[in-house]
Amino acid sequence: TEVGKYAIYCQRSLERTQQKGERQARPSRMEILSILLRNPYHHSLPFSVPVHFLNNTYQVVSFDASTTVDEFQSRLNQDMSMRKTGLSGFSLYTDDPTGRELEYCLSGSLKVCLPFT
Repeated sequence: TEVGKYAIYCQRSLERTQQKGERQARPSRMEILSILLRNPYHHSLPFSVPVHFLNNTYQVVSFDASTTVDEFQSRLNQDMSMRKTGLSGFSLYTDDPTGRELEYCLSGSLKVCLPFT
């Protein structure tokens, strides 16, 4: 049933949280809408965002609520056939949610699902 599928999704999320540790922030609006609209139990990784590169290309990367920036970068590197993060020198940045012309370098231990992502 639909309820049973959500229960399995919640169980997997709880197990992943136990493995990776608790979150530092509450779920973002984007995260909540994604769960409600995309039926997360149909996807092993219910979220996805485009990662834009300086050469005007992008790659869509999927993740779940427990994914850290380090794990996200590893997935991106694997999908793009790039060297490991420590060897490539690349970092992930996010823009300022208030619209100011600022960018923030994301620490590897942070969860990707933060209120400003």
